Amino acid sequence: MHPDLYIERFGSLRRAYELIGYHPNTFKAYDGRRAATATIVELAGDLVSRIQGAAMSAAFDGASCRLTIDIGITLSIVIARCQREPNGVLRWPVRRRTDPISDLVLAVRMQEDNTTILDYYVMPKGRFPEGNLTFRRTRKLELEPYRLTTLDAAVSAIQRYQSVVKKSPRARVN
Repeated sequence: MHPDLYIERFGSLRRAYELIGYHPNTFKAYDGRRAATATIVELAGDLVSRIQGAAMSAAFDGASCRLTIDIGITLSIVIARCQREPNGVLRWPVRRRTDPISDLVLAVRMQEDNTTILDYYVMPKGRFPEGNLTFRRTRKLELEPYRLTTLDAAVSAIQRYQSVVKKSPRARVN
């Protein structure tokens, strides 16, 4: 059957599967990506409001998940969804690559339910590990200096970075 036929008859392929009691794992991955994207968009809206409230300009590009702040500082936003390993240990892999031209990375770790934010990590792009990053116990010491518990604290860290760069455009931290 052509996919359009499923949409016409059932509304979606997912709905057709639900009607026969089939629940493939592929939808879980899709739902996770969709939830992460929604979190990024909501968080970016909050960041833009708070940054503009601090007398700076900010704009969000949803396609690249990049926030441009004031004098051209760019911030890449990534989500680390919580996963429980078979041995019970929690880990938070970052599945999305950071924007290569960003100055800063805001990594957001989700609580185990993956619906609420656990904490934030604001770090210069040069300090963000290359390749795949997974937050876990073994990386705690390496990443702890960048950990923030509130969005206000993350905005303050961004403002501090912005003020250093504004004073000296060559002072971008790598």
